[in-house]
Amino acid sequence: MSEALALPPGFRAGHFTDREGATGCTVVLPPASCVAAGEVRGGGPGTRESDLLSPASHAPGVQALLLTGGSAFGLHAADGVASWLAERELGHQTPVANVPLVDPFVLEAVAAEAAAAAIRDGVRQATSLAGCPSAGDRSAANE
Repeated sequence: MSEALALPPGFRAGHFTDREGATGCTVVLPPASCVAAGEVRGGGPGTRESDLLSPASHAPGVQALLLTGGSAFGLHAADGVASWLAERELGHQTPVANVPLVDPFVLEAVAAEAAAAAIRDGVRQATSLAGCPSAGDRSAANE
């Protein structure tokens, strides 16, 4: 059994596991004022909208991060996250429409375990640096 992850205040996360398909996904909803950054490595990265995390991007941040399995097919889960956000009118307001900014990443089984450990360590460090309480907000991203 893995250790429970304490999130900093204002963050929410939800997870779904498809045991039959041997895959799953985790969605992290950061607070509106959160700045996101990322780096994509490797010869066959499974990403979509990763430029949103570039310092050169004009995007104000993202409304959700998605960690998913399922190879390139797992990226389709971002459509569901974007729809969920749009139904709640969460997103980047443009002159034409409210556009949810979702940044998905595919994690294969070997990388997923290492990523989970890195995320736990990173959240612990960020929580400590921010002076956040260790319990955090563990509320699920579903209503």
